[in-house]
Amino acid sequence: MIEKKFIESICAIDGEIRNLAYHQRRVNQTFQQNFKRKAFELEEFLKPLEIPKKGKIKIRVEYAEKVHLVEWQAYQPQQHKHFTLVEAEGFDYSFKYKNRDFFKAFQKFEPIFIQKNQITDSSYANLVFYKNREWFTPETYLLNGTKRQFLLDNKLIKPLGIGVKNLMDFEKFGLINAMLNLEENIYPIEILFDKSS
Repeated sequence: MIEKKFIESICAIDGEIRNLAYHQRRVNQTFQQNFKRKAFELEEFLKPLEIPKKGKIKIRVEYAEKVHLVEWQAYQPQQHKHFTLVEAEGFDYSFKYKNRDFFKAFQKFEPIFIQKNQITDSSYANLVFYKNREWFTPETYLLNGTKRQFLLDNKLIKPLGIGVKNLMDFEKFGLINAMLNLEENIYPIEILFDKSS
C-alpha cells in the first residue's frame, strides 16, 4: 500500500506563485479523503520563502497531516527522445503521493500509461493532444493535475476519450503540469511509435 505522505509541486515565475487556489483545492481534497479533517493553508508556508524574483522556480511541499518540508529550486524542463506506451492496469495514483516507486522503473524512456486501452498520463504530467486546431486531454487520467484543471476551467482544452487506436488521429501531443504550460513541451505524435533506440 502506498504510504500516506503527499507532495505539492508549485510554480513561481519571477517571484509570483501561480495557481495557488488550485493547489489548495487539491490539498483540501487530500485531507478530506485521507485524514477526515480540515487542511492547512498552503499560503502560510509559502509566504516566508525567499524565492528569486527572476526565473521559473519549483516549490515542493511535502506533507501528511502536518507539513514536513518546504523547499524550492530553479526549474529546468525535461526534453524526451523516447516515449513508450506502458500498461498500468490497476495502478491508482488519484492523489499526489510522495511515494513514486512505481515510476522509478522507467529510466530510459518516458512512459505513457494505458488503462483498458485508454491513454492516461505520463510519469509526471498530464497529456494533451492536438487536432483540428484544438487541444484535448484524456478523460481517463491517473491524477487530475492543477494545470489540467485550470486549462479545462478556462476552456483552453477539452476532455476526450483517447484510446491507443485513436492516437494517429492527432497531429502532436504535449505534457502539462504545474511547471509546464500548454504548448511548452510538445512532440510529434509519431514519436510514440518510434521503436529506434
